[in-house]
Amino acid sequence: MRKEDLSEICVAFLLFGSFIFLFYSLSLVG
Repeated sequence: MRKEDLSEICVAFLLFGSFIFLFYSLSLVG
């Protein structure tokens, strides 16, 4: 794999994790 592919996977993983965290915190509040 290239370094660019790995960085794109890391960015996608971070975005996915932040969305899950937002959804989880909203479900806790709501």
